[in-house]
Amino acid sequence: MQIPKILLTISALCLLVAGTVIAETYPKAASVDENFDSQVRVPDRSGDPNPLRVRTNDVSWNGSGPVGINFSMNQRARVWVAIYEVGSNETGPSGPNGAVQRMKPQDKFVNVVPGGGGDFEAGNNTITWNGRDWEGNPAGAGSYSFDVIAFNLLDPATLMYGGNSDFDDHEIDMRDKTVWTHRKGRYNSNNGDGPQNVHVFNLGTDYIANPNAYEQWDASSVWEVVEESGSRGGPKPDPDDPNIIYLVNSNWNNEFTGLYKSRKNAAAKSLERVTEFGDNGFAKVPGPETENAMQILVYNDELISPNWSGADPPASGLNVWDKNSGEYLRSYDVREFFLRWRVDDNNNATFSGGGPSSVSADDTGLWLCGWRSTSILKLDWDGNVIWYNGPGDLYSDQFSAERAAQLGLTGGAAEGSFQLSIRITNDRTGHIAVYSPRHNQFGNSYSALGRDGSGVLRLFLDHTKMGPFKASLATHISWVDENQGRVNGQWIGPDRREGPFDGIYVSGNWDLSVNGPNPARESSDIGGFQQMFHVPFDLAVGRLGAGVTAVEADASAAIPDSYELGEAYPNPFNPETTIDFSVPVDGDVKISIFNTAGQQVATLVDDQLNAGAYKSTWDARDQHGKPVSSGVYFYRMEAGDFSATQAMTLLK
Repeated sequence: MQIPKILLTISALCLLVAGTVIAETYPKAASVDENFDSQVRVPDRSGDPNPLRVRTNDVSWNGSGPVGINFSMNQRARVWVAIYEVGSNETGPSGPNGAVQRMKPQDKFVNVVPGGGGDFEAGNNTITWNGRDWEGNPAGAGSYSFDVIAFNLLDPATLMYGGNSDFDDHEIDMRDKTVWTHRKGRYNSNNGDGPQNVHVFNLGTDYIANPNAYEQWDASSVWEVVEESGSRGGPKPDPDDPNIIYLVNSNWNNEFTGLYKSRKNAAAKSLERVTEFGDNGFAKVPGPETENAMQILVYNDELISPNWSGADPPASGLNVWDKNSGEYLRSYDVREFFLRWRVDDNNNATFSGGGPSSVSADDTGLWLCGWRSTSILKLDWDGNVIWYNGPGDLYSDQFSAERAAQLGLTGGAAEGSFQLSIRITNDRTGHIAVYSPRHNQFGNSYSALGRDGSGVLRLFLDHTKMGPFKASLATHISWVDENQGRVNGQWIGPDRREGPFDGIYVSGNWDLSVNGPNPARESSDIGGFQQMFHVPFDLAVGRLGAGVTAVEADASAAIPDSYELGEAYPNPFNPETTIDFSVPVDGDVKISIFNTAGQQVATLVDDQLNAGAYKSTWDARDQHGKPVSSGVYFYRMEAGDFSATQAMTLLK
């Protein structure tokens, strides 16, 4: 993978260097505070989540002046709309202070409105974009796309689990409504405490009333119980086999640094090694013994683990194994982005690895962020950089302590850092990726990067109501819907479908004594009351600008006598086709596109229409704005008691 020299320079700037002078173009503290006005409410209930649903429609716009973007929701929420230029060929620096490096042509960030998010009630709503980019210049005519991003921050979150469980990462398996967590820290030979214990929580349990209502499973027959064994990543259920659980030994200076494959023994509440995997159930991280395995991502038939080290030269990359055999397959080297340059007391420059600590994925590529680095980047599956978010936009930026003081960024964060990322998770659309911090001045904050790596929003937990907060600890995030869970990068569930999310899950190390018992901590290395919150979330995608005619009324036609769904024309078609339909009475109308497997591809119409004749055009893109492949597609109209389906063929 070839990294341009400009990126090497930017990477060096984002490392902590004694006496480094950061460009004076950073926003001052007042504007920083304004960007952090979106608080997650403290939970007042525990149990099942409350799904949020957002819908939107395409919008025609000639590129001049403000434009209204309509959307509807089933509950109130805080809403952002991120605007992108579709088909941009621009590469290179973009965004505030050139913080984003676009390495490949892709949708380009234009603006996000309204700044800081707007609060909206359930039902039909409109957000108005002023038609200008983030610098205040007219965007002009063209083809655009937008994401309606909604978090219900107006109602208290739901406590999904919590108790005297000192976990690190977590994974949600909706096949049996469980959450799997791993004992954090290193093995303690004095009390038998450590990552050989796995904790299992059942979703729907009232953890306010019963904070310790979880199961402890014994993983000691899987784990190499030595003094230096430890975990920084949670158990990972296999998407194809619910009885398989993967574990990671993440501590360096350890011959057992690597991945374990285990099988559930539900009767004994234990995990047992799958001996045919790797070397007697274990796949070792290749390279120097000082390399670290931070996490496990299960994607398709592979296991992917980020690693970094203090070796000479330091390592920073991803290792990949076959999940069935444990065979080592390949690695991705990203040290250019995660090297950390230090100056010791004798003014000697040294380098060490600073990540990656987390990886997430979909079919388009891999999202990575660091542990001791400001770097956040997306790779394609060949290891080429698609985009990179560096310093300058206050998203995962780091400052010297002196510079932080100049900006008024004071608080408990180490080394003057503003906000370092530690865990990252993309949503199923691939349009945003939310990361959680290791060090920051604002407590438990979560930030989202958009399609090309540009920052689009921030939200944070009101830690002033949560008692002690440890800024040095990670917080984690997952996305699930009501039918399936996410095994870090791959959706799992009864039908492996991609359904709508019911929300995000955030977790961390807090004292939530305002809501119930606060069990005393007895373990050694960290303290606190572990929690996972559910925050209702959804994202809807629409098109904006030239060529958009989502629904066009025929004003000259008489009011029809009955519902009717016409044949698409042309058919076969390329690149677009038009569908006529009739509505005899006012009411809700929905027209959806499906592939031959019965999976919903796109929604053309989902709105309340007056009686009349209409037409809608489909441009052969899916609900995420991506072109679909050639083949037969079905479109279905639903209105009142009426339902009809027709077929059409796309030829490329």
